[in-house]
Amino acid sequence: MTAAPAPPPDAVEGRSLWQDGLRRLLRNRAAAASAMFLLVLVAACVAVPFFVDHKTRRTAAKFEAPGYSEKTRMFHVFGTDDLGRDLFARCFYGGRISLLIGVVATLVAVAIGTVYGSLAGYVGGWTDAVMMRIVDVLYGVPYMLIVLLIMVAVGERGLVPIFAALGLFQWLTTARIVRGQVLSFKNREFVQAARTIGSSGGRIVFRHLLPNTMGPVIVYSTLMVPSVILQEAFLSYLGLGVQEPHTSWGLLASEGARAINPIETYWWLLTFPALFLASTLLALNFLGDGLRDAFDPKGRRA
Repeated sequence: MTAAPAPPPDAVEGRSLWQDGLRRLLRNRAAAASAMFLLVLVAACVAVPFFVDHKTRRTAAKFEAPGYSEKTRMFHVFGTDDLGRDLFARCFYGGRISLLIGVVATLVAVAIGTVYGSLAGYVGGWTDAVMMRIVDVLYGVPYMLIVLLIMVAVGERGLVPIFAALGLFQWLTTARIVRGQVLSFKNREFVQAARTIGSSGGRIVFRHLLPNTMGPVIVYSTLMVPSVILQEAFLSYLGLGVQEPHTSWGLLASEGARAINPIETYWWLLTFPALFLASTLLALNFLGDGLRDAFDPKGRRA
């Protein structure tokens, strides 16, 4: 019985689209470093508030600068705020809320845009024309003005209204991306084969078309998260976003800006939340650019 012939030395192991994209992503140092930074940040935002109480109020230790405090006999890495609360713990607790809002609002927008765009692209005809004209009209409406009106009309300052206000108007670009992908795939051979064997329209869309559109959608979602976080920070800065007892990076930055005055500058109250916000937005943008380069067929490198 003879042994199977060995593969030639120059044989290349087959890789799927996702494996190939992941390999290119890991070769992008900025994107890989950003992904590692975000993983560490998320882990810290989950863990740190369990070990340091961000709600503790020490009225004798208000506006303590970063370092060791003689009043509290404690070391405050980022100092304390106007109520004597440890800013280090508050920054990580605020990261929980900011990242949660960014991710949940993005998921809401992606879900709406995916369903809307896939329906328009697959049905086509006058249905597609009407649905995309609605998208064009909504594009002409000032987005932040609508969000501000919703927040003012609702009145409640909980997290759910923020999820809804930020997520319900972010889906327009996702719908266009998904529609374009569905239009390019719906006449391919594998879709024609599915129709031949009697697959329903819903099965074709969800089983065959949508999985092939997920690459661009994931890339755009990564770029949408920092946009939503920044918008939440803007709302919190205006007093229409997250409210106590919750906090976010935008709310912390707003409180820090109000604490600055010509007599005494409590620089740490604005500096550290702004650094958290800026570094996270930068990392998410680097990661989004890396995902785009990795999964964009036109930009592939050998």
